[in-house]
Amino acid sequence: MRDEATGAGKVDIPAASSFTDLDSAQYYTQHNVRTNTAEIDEWLKRVSHVASFASFL
Repeated sequence: MRDEATGAGKVDIPAASSFTDLDSAQYYTQHNVRTNTAEIDEWLKRVSHVASFASFL
């Protein structure tokens, strides 16, 4: 979400969020990615394989 910061450093989030503030969003998103890295990697491998197969059709 920090990627949404303007040049002046002001955060401009263009969509709604279920988080109450930016710090919570950053913390919980990072925590979940780190906690589930192995599962995410496996999912990406499966998705990549399906995408590669689809390109041959």
